Amino acid sequence: MIFWKILLAHVFTDFIFQPDPLVENKRKIAVLFVHSLIFFSLSIVILLPTFSYQTVIALVFLALFHGSVDYFKNLIQKRIGKKHWGLLSGRSGNSYVGNRSGRLFSG
Repeated sequence: MIFWKILLAHVFTDFIFQPDPLVENKRKIAVLFVHSLIFFSLSIVILLPTFSYQTVIALVFLALFHGSVDYFKNLIQKRIGKKHWGLLSGRSGNSYVGNRSGRLFSG
C-alpha cells in the first residue's frame, strides 16, 4: 500500500503540481531542488498515517534520487536531443526508483 501512495505522490508531483515555469526551468539546480522538495512534502502528507523515522529517511533518499533522475535526463536531452531520448531516460529512471522504493518500504 505504501508503494501506491508514493506512486500517487510522484504522479501528482510530475503532472499536477508542476507548473509550466517549473518545467521550462528544470535545467537549473534550484528548480530541481524545489521539484524534489514538492515530491518529498507531498509524500510526507500522503504517508502521515504510516509516518516513522524510517519513512522520512527513505523519502529523503527517494526525493534526492527523483531530482537526480531529472537532472541526468536534462543532461541527456541537452546532448542527444529531447525528441529521441528525453522520455525514455526519464521513464526508465523513474521505473528504477519505483522498483527500489517497494523494497525500501517492505521491511
